[in-house]
Amino acid sequence: MAGTMPYHPGACKAQAGLGARLALKSRRDYEPDMQPAQLYNQAIGLHQAGNLAAAERIYLELLALDPRNTSVNHMLGLVRHQQGRHAEALDRIGMVVRHQPGNMLAQSNYGRVLLAVGRLPEALASFEKALAIKPDYEKALFNRGEALRQLGRQEDAVASYDAALAIRPDNSEAVLGRATALLNLGQLDAALAGFEAVLAHAPSQVEALLGRGNILAQLRRFAEALASYDSVLAAKPDYVDGFNNRGCVFLSLECFAAALADFESALTIDPRHANSLNNRGNALRLLGRRDEAMASYDALLAIEPHNPIAMDNKLKLLAELSRPDDEAPNPEYADAPPADAKRLRHDLAHFEEAFLLYDDI
Repeated sequence: MAGTMPYHPGACKAQAGLGARLALKSRRDYEPDMQPAQLYNQAIGLHQAGNLAAAERIYLELLALDPRNTSVNHMLGLVRHQQGRHAEALDRIGMVVRHQPGNMLAQSNYGRVLLAVGRLPEALASFEKALAIKPDYEKALFNRGEALRQLGRQEDAVASYDAALAIRPDNSEAVLGRATALLNLGQLDAALAGFEAVLAHAPSQVEALLGRGNILAQLRRFAEALASYDSVLAAKPDYVDGFNNRGCVFLSLECFAAALADFESALTIDPRHANSLNNRGNALRLLGRRDEAMASYDALLAIEPHNPIAMDNKLKLLAELSRPDDEAPNPEYADAPPADAKRLRHDLAHFEEAFLLYDDI
């Protein structure tokens, strides 16, 4: 859990004695004669142990006595964030930063919630405020890296991850974020080393497995890429990107039926997944099932009417439909089962790279 705040009594100090004890007497999570500061510390312990429900009950009791207490509102806001109730988390922690703009922990945690809801510029601003107060706060350095990476500022993200790792070298999340930013920069060898470092300590870390697979696919090391994606799906069988990206490798191997099966699996999990809708269309087109391919592109365009890749693929398909049937896909590859994919080619140098979005066929 993020750094905690000491208990500071607010406007209702007069109620901190007998009134508080009476209000709390019936609860089983704590002794009835505990003072509010003691109760707050017990709630912090429960919170840190992951017992959110028990911590929440105490925070709410304390706020019944002192509704604007910044310490308790801050910590209840973190509970709400951990419960996925981000709007309330923003309200509660936002109240703290408005009243205490110099509260470094509140600024940092406010940024975390903003990051979780995709309000990236505001999240970055909060992390910058926290770091202006404490430049070596490792959690804010890491989270600033996350915001910068998602904003597309990959080089700045790497610098922020590096600053976090200089303080805490064993932060595997920072290693993972840094590797992802390096992948986005096209620095494949350095990114691969980062993903491998994460997997050395956490062999089933799905984001690292996926990132490694993506790099291996770009390096045309297709058999290794397939093995990495297989590991992704073994660890997380409902991971849409695992199916989609493995399907892209099968497309590059001309293993069209296997590719289609993966895209269908992805769309069973998320019927609106744009990449899989496009890639399913590509697989169907390569299998000669052009009407179904058109339907897949149309399904994507119904969701994203201006998607340039789907529009381009649909135009190509329309052009094909206006002329005689092309040669059907080679059945040797079209119906090859996934297990045989690594044996389909001994020399893959003439194939295009397996891009994450297989958009041009």
